[in-house]
Amino acid sequence: MNALKILMTLMLLLTISACQKAESEQLKIKSSAIPDEPKKATPPAHIPTIEEWNEALKSTYTESDSKDGKDGTRVFYARFPDQTGTFFDAQKKSGNLSRVTRDGFRKMYFFKNIWPDTIKNLVTNVSSYISLPDGGKPTMLLRVYFNGRNGWLFMNKVAVMLDGEVILENDFSKEQVERNTTRPGIEETYTFIADASNIAALRKIKPTSKVIIRITGDKGYVNVDGDGTGKSKEIDATEVFIDSIMRSLAIYDTLNMALENHIPPKK
Repeated sequence: MNALKILMTLMLLLTISACQKAESEQLKIKSSAIPDEPKKATPPAHIPTIEEWNEALKSTYTESDSKDGKDGTRVFYARFPDQTGTFFDAQKKSGNLSRVTRDGFRKMYFFKNIWPDTIKNLVTNVSSYISLPDGGKPTMLLRVYFNGRNGWLFMNKVAVMLDGEVILENDFSKEQVERNTTRPGIEETYTFIADASNIAALRKIKPTSKVIIRITGDKGYVNVDGDGTGKSKEIDATEVFIDSIMRSLAIYDTLNMALENHIPPKK
C-alpha cells in the first residue's frame, strides 16, 4: 500500500514538472516572437557654417570708418569692449580700438593696434597683431623691427625680460629676415607666430611691469629704447610694446571665445 502511494506521488511530481517545462517553453517562444523596440536614431551633431562664424565674429566688435581699397582690401576700425563690456570710448578711456584690414584675396583679417601701427617704421620696436582666416581661429604674431642709422645689425634673435627674468626668446638665425635701405638708414624686419608658451609668458606683462627688450645680431645687440635706437622725445617704444601686447591678448581672447563653437569643417 505504501509502495502504491509512493508510486502515485512520483507520477504526480513528474506530471507537474512536465507541465512547468511546457509552460516555460511556451513563454520562451512568446518572448522570442515579440520584436525588439526600434532604437531611437541619434540626431546628427550640428555642423557650424561660415555664416554662423561670420555672425559670431561680428558680435565681438562695432565697426566704423570702413574704406574699400583698390587692391581687394578693406580697412575699418573695430571697437572691442573692455572687461566691463563697455565698447571703446576715447573720452572715457574704455574699450579697445583696433585698425582692421580685410584682405579679400587671402580671405584673412588683420587686427592691429593703433599706436604700434603708427610708429612701426619710425623707431626700433617690437609689436604684436592678430591674424584671422575665414572660418578659422585667431593667431597672435610678433613683429621685430630694427631701424638703423649707422649700418646693419643683421639681427637674428629677440628676447624680452620682465622684472629681471627673461620670459621670451626667439632665435631666428636660420630664418629669412627682410632688409631694406631707407633714406635715413636701413631697416630689418622679422615676424613670427607667438606659440602657446610665448602667449603664456606675455600674459605676465602688466602696465607697471619693468620690461627690457633686446634685439641681437651679427654686429652686436641693441635694446629697444636704448642706445638711441628706439626712443625719441615723443615715442617710448617699450611703453608702446606693453600696451600692444595687452591689447592684442584681449582681442585674441575675445575672438577665441566668440568663435570657439562656430568653426566650420575645412572643405
